Amino acid sequence: YEQYLPTHAGGDLPSTDTGAVLSISDRIDNVVTFFSIGLKPSGSEDPFALRRQALGIISLLINRGFAISLERLLQIVLKEPGKADVKNTDTDTLKQEVLNFFLRRLEHLFISEGYAHDTVQAVMERSKTLPLVRVKEIMDAVESFKKEPVYNETLVALKRVFNILKGLGESLSGEVDESLFMHEEEKMLYRRAGEIADGVKGSIERFDYLKALLLIGGLRGPINDFFDNVLVMDRDERVRLNRLCLLAMINRISSGFMDISELQEL
Repeated sequence: YEQYLPTHAGGDLPSTDTGAVLSISDRIDNVVTFFSIGLKPSGSEDPFALRRQALGIISLLINRGFAISLERLLQIVLKEPGKADVKNTDTDTLKQEVLNFFLRRLEHLFISEGYAHDTVQAVMERSKTLPLVRVKEIMDAVESFKKEPVYNETLVALKRVFNILKGLGESLSGEVDESLFMHEEEKMLYRRAGEIADGVKGSIERFDYLKALLLIGGLRGPINDFFDNVLVMDRDERVRLNRLCLLAMINRISSGFMDISELQEL
């Protein structure tokens, strides 16, 4: 019986992992099959209740804390023979269509649960590849971080980094060369980033996302000092690129589990 739960939005969920797995399997198979033959919801039309079935899957994944992402779930389903063959649909195209369908349902669900719009947007891309229970934990951490006195200052500082990196076509994956530093503020920012990098990584691995955000917040002072005293776009190409690589390092540290650039000041 539990495999048929939930029977409606907000309805009872299976009380066992077995019931939940059967329910998810049945629903994800239905959604993918109908999409593969072109029977997708449009506007207010959803004759096969695919939106309700998608919400049921999302609720079950979160409620049972299953360590599987939406993307991985779809990969498993699409390995079944014939799933993308009926209308000669490319498997990757079908997967992306269904994944986007789920993300729209997820976005509406999170906002209806009271999460701020910018908080939801900050995790939407990660919602593809992270277990949804982790996504919820990240949003809870963000909402808690917004209550911290350093929230606005951290956001303003990080957006100075994001804005200067935005639109740059060159690769910035290279190592930072300390010998090219000409200002104390460069050295300080690099040193502070190195000090917190392992802490941020470890906090993420322990699912302590609030701790990770607080550590990232510790960069706000060195970031502001850097921008106030250092000309990033130096005439010397090597110095300019090195400074951009330093900022790219900050960007990687701060964007390891969510898109902080989506957050808004309070």
